[in-house]
Amino acid sequence: MNRHIVPKQTAILGTAATWTYVLFTGASVTNCQAKGLNLRAEYGEDAELSISSIGGFTHECLLKEWASWKLTYTPMINATYWSGDEASDFARSTYDIAFIPMIRLEPKWSWLPLPIDLEVGVGPALMEKTSGGDRQKTTNFQFSDHFGSGFSFKYRIWRAVFDFRHLSNLNLCNPI
Repeated sequence: MNRHIVPKQTAILGTAATWTYVLFTGASVTNCQAKGLNLRAEYGEDAELSISSIGGFTHECLLKEWASWKLTYTPMINATYWSGDEASDFARSTYDIAFIPMIRLEPKWSWLPLPIDLEVGVGPALMEKTSGGDRQKTTNFQFSDHFGSGFSFKYRIWRAVFDFRHLSNLNLCNPI
């Protein structure tokens, strides 16, 4: 079994379930508060590719709040540089720009020393080239899905996250 299936499916199903819940319960998607410019930097690698990414958002939007939980989303713009190894069959490097509404579920437990959260998101991405390293896509248009867990430091100024990111175009093809 492909080791990426579980995080990928969790990101997609978690995002779909959340937006379905929002739609059917009539939760507001416009209850947003300005948070100033927040930057997000990421680095990751596997046996063949490495990525460097920077993203940003300016608002946090409350979807639902319960006594001990909070569900929010942050509309995020993300730019990622992909670099293949020396033996790459296709383009040695490429980049993408993605828009991902990141959904975050956070407990509001005051006894936690560091606030923790779960995060999912799926959004459109546009790649410069249709290949990077030994991986080839059929279109420049992709969907970027994310699944992760993180914790915030004092006053929520800094946040550390371990996440999984996957690009897919759902088997769409370029028209002939």
